[in-house]
Amino acid sequence: MSAPAPPQWTSVPGWTRAPVIEDVDPAGAAHVVLEVVAPGTAAVVARWCAALDERVLAVHRAPDAEPAAGLLADAMAATHVGVRLLLAGEAEACLVLRAAALRLGLVEEEVRVGVVAVSRRRVRCAHCAATTTAAADLDGTVGCVGCGRELLVYPHVSRLQGTHLGFQVDAELPDGQVLPEVAEEVSA
Repeated sequence: MSAPAPPQWTSVPGWTRAPVIEDVDPAGAAHVVLEVVAPGTAAVVARWCAALDERVLAVHRAPDAEPAAGLLADAMAATHVGVRLLLAGEAEACLVLRAAALRLGLVEEEVRVGVVAVSRRRVRCAHCAATTTAAADLDGTVGCVGCGRELLVYPHVSRLQGTHLGFQVDAELPDGQVLPEVAEEVSA
């Protein structure tokens, strides 16, 4: 008898696995739109703004997640109850900004996303706490920029950090042994 399969993607939003453009929340009194510019995001923002008409409180654009997080903090400081946040960008940026929004006091239901690409992931190392950003699949591997370990991109997302969990890919093997498929990748 084999062991039951573990739950798949329990904390990983579907929009980090495939591009998704969520509809606006019709219950929102007003909406703040935050675009992290990438191919396809302008069309997402235009679709949302057309659906919302006069309920768009503000539209902000940023080249990447770091300045966007500052715009988000400023925008949320000036808002009121009933405001919804719409995030357009690549999954990596949307995770970062959703985490920032949750830390600012929004709840999941107040945040919608328009994800145009899912190829890059931010992976937080369980060993040294460094965050590595790289093209990687869930259950794939990335090299940690902090400690150099080869990390398994585990299907778990920290809601408040906006990162995937990464841990040493061969951590449970006896000393000196390496997973065969990792050994093949390293030697190639």
